[in-house]
Amino acid sequence: MSSWHRMALSKWGNLYTRTLLGLATRDCTTGYRGYAMSALTAIGIENVSGEGYVFLSSMITRATEEHLRIVEVPICFANREHGTSKMSWRIIVESMFIVTLHGLRRRVLRRH
Repeated sequence: MSSWHRMALSKWGNLYTRTLLGLATRDCTTGYRGYAMSALTAIGIENVSGEGYVFLSSMITRATEEHLRIVEVPICFANREHGTSKMSWRIIVESMFIVTLHGLRRRVLRRH
């Protein structure tokens, strides 16, 4: 995947996730995060499902639901120099599907 495609997919994925889940966090898909042990306990990490990007967005969603403080530090989106991407259509579809389900669930629960 070219760097242009990676950047576009990242921006679109984050916009989609933020919009559907009502999150203020700008980057819902970065894999570089730090958590306090108390935050992991409050989130209930053992109950967070999914792999890859969907796991990351689920963690942000749970942290937001628990009213935890989230601090973002911008990262530099660098081109890959070695190795290959783990991104696949299966991962993209799984992430969109689960984010959509979470978004619908939050909207339905909010109404009741």
